[in-house]
Amino acid sequence: TAPAVPVITSGALTNSATPVISGTAEVGSTVAVTLGSGPNTATWTVTATNGTWSVNTASSTGKTTTGTGYTVANGSNSVSVVATDAAANASVAATQTLVVNTTAPVVSGVSSPLANGSYKAGTVIDIGVVFSGPVLVTGTPQLTLETGTTDRVVSYSSGSGSNTLVFKYVVQPGDTSADLDYVLTTALSLSGGTIKDVAGNDAVLTLATPGASGSLGASKALVIDTTAPAPTVALSSDTGTNGDRVTGSAGLTLNAVDGTRVITVDGSVVGAADLATATAALSDGSHTVVVTDTDAAGNVGSASLTFTLDKTAPAVPVITSGALTNSATPVISGTAEVGSTVAV
Repeated sequence: TAPAVPVITSGALTNSATPVISGTAEVGSTVAVTLGSGPNTATWTVTATNGTWSVNTASSTGKTTTGTGYTVANGSNSVSVVATDAAANASVAATQTLVVNTTAPVVSGVSSPLANGSYKAGTVIDIGVVFSGPVLVTGTPQLTLETGTTDRVVSYSSGSGSNTLVFKYVVQPGDTSADLDYVLTTALSLSGGTIKDVAGNDAVLTLATPGASGSLGASKALVIDTTAPAPTVALSSDTGTNGDRVTGSAGLTLNAVDGTRVITVDGSVVGAADLATATAALSDGSHTVVVTDTDAAGNVGSASLTFTLDKTAPAVPVITSGALTNSATPVISGTAEVGSTVAV
């Protein structure tokens, strides 16, 4: 009676060019393990002591073909195992397609699904590190971004089992970048974790030079802007006493707009082109102008001015002192609008 078909228990995928092939067979049987096909074939003969067998393809031990070992080529390799008992009965061959992959995955590019544009504090930006093939992640690898005074270290979020690993960057107050990128070619770190392909090869973590083809900066145009606009509004002419915000002219001076601008006069929106006309039509009294700028990132800044408009001339003063005096240095007195400046 022929032995039962041997069982190959070693994995069908390896990152070793000289793998160990092992399994089980009838106790005491002679096991012939053949690797490869055609002229590129090697065979080892071992004994299934206690019903188990093992062949180290780097070794000449048990090898019945010439050479001291055998280097398995990358790709698919055929394995055939036959058990023969003491009576020379041979089993049906057990077969396996052994896939050898000794090529480490590399980073092919870094990008983001976010649209090109400007982004403010609080925005969540997904950054995808793309590898040459699927990778598996353990732990929490990290990516360091160039974000101004303080570089941000962002953590791996998702993507294990695919060729794209996602890192989430939450824009912080004070961050700034004219074109978001990582800091260096070594910006991707394991931080105690691992990034490997399914064969177990450690990924090469080297990134493209920042700004070069394949970098985040080259693939996307993401502007980080956490600074609010600073509009200004002032009276063009503070007539009367300078700085008291009491004026006979409501002309205003505004700085250049940063993004889009909304102007309100006493709570009503006024277009920039109509501002001069609107202020010229104001009546005497207290008025408030608010200027609000919103930049491309969505940051908002405001400025306001409250002033008193007085376009009405005072009533004619009254001279109450006598028109006849015997003093060479007389006192001249009278009445006028409260608070007005009187020139005699």
